[in-house]
Amino acid sequence: MFSLIIKDCIDRADLLVSLSQFFKNEVSIAYLDTDKERHEDVVYECIPMKGDFCIALWIYTDLKFDVKILSIFLCHSFKTEILISDNLLNPYTWILITDAGEQGVVRQLVDENDLFKIL
Repeated sequence: MFSLIIKDCIDRADLLVSLSQFFKNEVSIAYLDTDKERHEDVVYECIPMKGDFCIALWIYTDLKFDVKILSIFLCHSFKTEILISDNLLNPYTWILITDAGEQGVVRQLVDENDLFKIL
């Protein structure tokens, strides 16, 4: 599973188009439907968020790809910013990816109101 946190609200159908373009239409992709058994190569799920970022995007697949390259592709496609895990033990630090491909570490503000805020 890969987790990306997207700053701007993006329609899940538009995400499907972009994911298809990223994977060059060579794999089957579908939105997660818990009522059906899925057999696609890539399944994705969008969870709305409150705060500085609007969507948590979860991608389920056994395919090998670079999540940073996918993040840059999506940032460029939607003119947005994306956070990905920095793979450290601290759950409040993230790598910020911009549509220019810039990367930097940012810190999440711990919030008791379930708001996702960045310092």
